[in-house]
Amino acid sequence: MKKKILAIVLASLMLCISLSGCGDYIESFGSSSQEDDTEKYNAYIDFSNYITQWFDNALFDYFEEFGIEEDIIVRENFSDFNTYPILKVHEEQVEKTLEYASKEPSYGETDEAIKALCPKLKDFMDTIKEMEEYYQSKSFIDDDFKRGNELHKEILTQYEEYMELSEKFNAEFSEITEEKKQEDLEQLKEDDYMIRYYAMRVIIKAQDIQTSFYDAGVYGENILDFDVDVYREKYDSLTEDVSKFMEYLDDEERFKREGFENNAFISRFKEDAISVKAAATDIMQILETKNLDLESDTKGLVTTGETIPPTEYYDEKVSQLIDSYNNMIN
Repeated sequence: MKKKILAIVLASLMLCISLSGCGDYIESFGSSSQEDDTEKYNAYIDFSNYITQWFDNALFDYFEEFGIEEDIIVRENFSDFNTYPILKVHEEQVEKTLEYASKEPSYGETDEAIKALCPKLKDFMDTIKEMEEYYQSKSFIDDDFKRGNELHKEILTQYEEYMELSEKFNAEFSEITEEKKQEDLEQLKEDDYMIRYYAMRVIIKAQDIQTSFYDAGVYGENILDFDVDVYREKYDSLTEDVSKFMEYLDDEERFKREGFENNAFISRFKEDAISVKAAATDIMQILETKNLDLESDTKGLVTTGETIPPTEYYDEKVSQLIDSYNNMIN
């Protein structure tokens, strides 16, 4: 179950980049129909980010605590449980996304996937909210986990339905996101917005590494099974684009022209790009040396216990990079 959740996160991280659209650059897209397209696209991106990050974390925490068996598993000396809460803003976001599915421009099968997913997701969120309130109020003490076990069965059933529908959405939307990203890159290069161009390329290259691990069934413990030559090619490509980004970022005239003079998030993106590069370098060293015990931030993270596999550590850094990017361009 945990690996299945992680697999969906990795696949969906390909969806997490908003279209560039701030300052003068949004005007270069021109017509109101193009602006409507960007608005709808970014709404779907925000929705994707929510279900693959915040909501997925809530599910991961729950299954980590109570297991994936039909009956709930309660650890010895259990006292409470807290996870990522279902907030009103999240419920409103799901409702807003569902409304966009009936608006122009049409996204075809992606719109239909949203129409199928969102109603089920709203019901699932209601169940998760009830579960959170149940444990926050310590009602499990009053009924000796009777309602907790009932909720557990409901969550397992709804989870399977949700996963099937979310996979359908991800598959359909990924085709659109790939097309949009390429269009955005071409426009950025044509307008000579090379800081933004290489910022986006860094994310695409970083996610390409994630997708390669996902496709190969590598989740951390089996990292040495990954082809070192395949990784080296992708690592070198990422490194080259990070260097190009840094090079263009140092151009003061370009920095101002691209609208970063008062942008508080560009420095954060730079830091996160460096962190992604460092995490990628750790993986490169692991694969080259066949040594899982590195003197770095990820030292010992392949081992069992309360440690994080280097691929998961890398995923966290890429996720932070994506958040920085979306904040930087919005």
